[in-house]
Amino acid sequence: MEKRSMRVSESVVLPLPRRMEVIVLATLLFTEQYGVGVKIEVRGQVQGKRQQVHVLREWVEVGEPDMELDLLGLNDSEYAAGENYDEEEDGLRWVNPTGPGEYRLSERT
Repeated sequence: MEKRSMRVSESVVLPLPRRMEVIVLATLLFTEQYGVGVKIEVRGQVQGKRQQVHVLREWVEVGEPDMELDLLGLNDSEYAAGENYDEEEDGLRWVNPTGPGEYRLSERT
């Protein structure tokens, strides 16, 4: 009988902070603890350009956090397909987390 090894993937869900340095620090600690690349996802209330509030009901992957401006660059394909695509830069939807919400760190596969 052939034995298969089962791989366990770690993840953690935390309250969504307003400061990006908190997410970046958590990402560094996750990488140090598990020795893997990290995928960051968010859901909850965020504020986009023109002060418009959006509620992300599903997990949306973070492409890049901007610590200097305290913004999240989201890889949001549904938004990119909409009429407001030309508002965003670098293919990312830049938002300010206003909460309530949460973020998830998991192994990048």
